Amino acid sequence: MRTIEWCAKHQLTQQALCLFTEHISTCMVSLGYFERKGGCKSAAEGDVDRDLCKACSIEDALRGSISTLKDLAEKDGQFSQHYSIPNDMQAKLATASLWYHHIRILRNFVAHSSTEYDSNHGNICDALGLDRRNSIERYTQSEINDDILEALREIEQNGKGWTALQGEGTKNNQSNHYYGKKKSFLPEKNCGFISTDGDDVYVRGYDAKQCGFDSWPKGCEVEFDLRYNENGDGRQHAVNLKRM
Repeated sequence: MRTIEWCAKHQLTQQALCLFTEHISTCMVSLGYFERKGGCKSAAEGDVDRDLCKACSIEDALRGSISTLKDLAEKDGQFSQHYSIPNDMQAKLATASLWYHHIRILRNFVAHSSTEYDSNHGNICDALGLDRRNSIERYTQSEINDDILEALREIEQNGKGWTALQGEGTKNNQSNHYYGKKKSFLPEKNCGFISTDGDDVYVRGYDAKQCGFDSWPKGCEVEFDLRYNENGDGRQHAVNLKRM
């Protein structure tokens, strides 16, 4: 997800659109929207990953229902063999699927000048609260990149991986932020660490340099959010760092 985010922030619109449509389902697996069955991921599962969001139709997503998706999961041997849908993720999956279809429509238009799904696009934008023009042709590159970033935020913040953090860590009772102290920044490894009451929290070099963490004094108090790694390894790193 960070690669998609980086492309969108650097105006690499086509790359961001392609990465989003090809890999967002895999990211959603790591966030708990879908649950893998069995052991290690196989090549066949990789093919299924790319079709997870497509399985929730635009019509079902607009109704806020994934009843058809549940039926598909039961009928489609490939899907049901590898995945299940947690009950507590069903409504969130419908919303995430709207974002997927919205970005996919934009991708098809940018890459292929296709307006195949344009008849539904206005309804999708209304459902997502997007104040956009009536015609897809009026989208600017900046607006497309903004929508990609908003889709990533919505999908990540509503996944299980995000909500599961609410009962963990050292955090203020009045917010969703976490607090700790700068432990170190290692220029040679381009990473840093925040000390908390529990385990140290990893800080990526990009995030550290973006906010100035790399130059803050050791021991200074830091506010931050936690984000799961996009590779699905279950580990977390600090983002949105602020010096207190």
